[in-house]
Amino acid sequence: CFAGWIAGAGVSNALVQIALKLKLPGAPDIYQGTEFWDFSLVDPDNRRPVDFGARARSLAGRLSDDWRDAALKQFLMSRLLKHRKSDPTLYEAGRYEPLAVSGKRAEHVVAFTRRKENRFVLVVAQRCCADALSAGRLTPDAAWWADTSIALEPAGAIATSLLEDCAPSKLSPAISPAALLQRLPVVVLASP
Repeated sequence: CFAGWIAGAGVSNALVQIALKLKLPGAPDIYQGTEFWDFSLVDPDNRRPVDFGARARSLAGRLSDDWRDAALKQFLMSRLLKHRKSDPTLYEAGRYEPLAVSGKRAEHVVAFTRRKENRFVLVVAQRCCADALSAGRLTPDAAWWADTSIALEPAGAIATSLLEDCAPSKLSPAISPAALLQRLPVVVLASP
């Protein structure tokens, strides 16, 4: 069904947009009350009533496997904003460094680091992948990425995911987007 397919692609693009807004240079602009999915056909308006109780309850939960869950957007925003707050110098004075992407689907990847001294945040996001999404998925199947590879910087550094609860791991010099973008259309790794 077209609506199911386009909804997944829309959610995928929205999650990528949120991550980029919060991790690229500049000050992110976030409207109060837009922490959940908002399907209104007008610009966000800070004067609308906000159900703060529902938002507080959803923050107590874990990352949902269902992209239709409104808390998914808030979860992503919360985790990324907490990181900005924990290391403001990285975002105020850190360098933006695009990463090299090669292979058949290179144009479908945005990858960069923000770096300040020995601290960094690494962002990898898919782009323009709607045709590759199957119903109910936010990311393409692993085979779709073919030989696409991201040159990770700093290779050998220890990083931890800001979106998944997992142990820190060592960055390899190059990695396929298929290895990173399995559950969400964006991955954000940071120095511990």
